[in-house]
Amino acid sequence: MIDLATTLSFLTAPILAYINYRLVTAQHMPDDCKPSTWMRWLSWSGIIFLTAFALVYVYWQIQF
Repeated sequence: MIDLATTLSFLTAPILAYINYRLVTAQHMPDDCKPSTWMRWLSWSGIIFLTAFALVYVYWQIQF
């Protein structure tokens, strides 16, 4: 049960992060509330990190 919950958490984290990024940077968001350029780069690096970590975790689960 714990393996299932952990796997689902790692797999959904990058998806939820991307949905959140799209929501915050959408056209309907006022310009003064949108994140700055460095915050967008930080967001993308976080999404890439979450995706890489999820892939490594799935690989690790398959191997052992």
